[in-house]
Amino acid sequence: MSLNDQQRRQTASEFAENLTRSGLSPEEVRERAALPLERFSAALEVTPEAHPVDVWWVRDTLEQMVRESGVDPVSHAVLTEEMRGAAAVWFGVGERP
Repeated sequence: MSLNDQQRRQTASEFAENLTRSGLSPEEVRERAALPLERFSAALEVTPEAHPVDVWWVRDTLEQMVRESGVDPVSHAVLTEEMRGAAAVWFGVGERP
């Protein structure tokens, strides 16, 4: 599974909205995600260089942090729960501790 340009833009937009809904800074989310700055930035912006596992991890971290702030996260058009199974097979995406 590889995202095309439109899917990357859509996902980055959803991440940006969830970041806003969380009320937190990118750095606070990065710390929770426990990713180095370069990898986190690539995943948050959903660049072609971003590793799919990092993108899914940022997605899940943002969702969790939005929920913790008492707000509903935006729905994902591309990184849906239905696609998680395929991502697990292709990239080893799973639940991170």
